[in-house]
Amino acid sequence: MNEYIERINQSVRHINQAPELHRHRLIVVVVTIGSRQTLSFREVAAQLGFQYVNVNLELSRLLLEISKQQQPVKAFKLLNDEIIGQSAQQGLVLDHLEILFDVGLRLDPMRCLLDIARRYMVVARWTGSYERGYLVQAEPGHPEYVQYQTQDAVIISVESNP
Repeated sequence: MNEYIERINQSVRHINQAPELHRHRLIVVVVTIGSRQTLSFREVAAQLGFQYVNVNLELSRLLLEISKQQQPVKAFKLLNDEIIGQSAQQGLVLDHLEILFDVGLRLDPMRCLLDIARRYMVVARWTGSYERGYLVQAEPGHPEYVQYQTQDAVIISVESNP
C-alpha cells in the first residue's frame, strides 16, 4: 500500500477513535503543483470505502444551468445539496477543488470543506502548498491567492520526488 494512503488511513482511524477531539473531520492532503508524486485519490476513496467526488467536474456541470449572476448565490448550495447530498455513508474524498477558488463564485474554500466535514469524514486534495502552518493556494497577488491556518484539519503533505 502506498505510504500516503497508509498515512491517510491512520488519520481516519485516529479521528474516528476520538471524535470528541475533532469538531471537523477533515484531512487535507497537500499535493504541490509540479510534484512528481502520484497519488490516486480514486484509489484512496476505494481503500477507505469513501465516495469519490471530482468537485470541478460536478460543480461546473451544475453551474452551466445557472446564470452568472446566480452562480455565487447558489454555488455552495449546489455543492452541499446536489453533489454531496446524503449519499456519502462512510465519508468523502474531494478531488480537483480548484473551482472553489474561482473569485467569481465568492466562496471561502476552507469554510466549504469545514462545513462538509461537520457531517462527513472528508479527505480533500489541496493543490497548493503547506508553509509554516498555513495552507496556501496560488501566489501572493494572484486573484485566487489565499492562506489558511490549519488548526481545524489534519494535514498530510505529499512531498515531491526530484
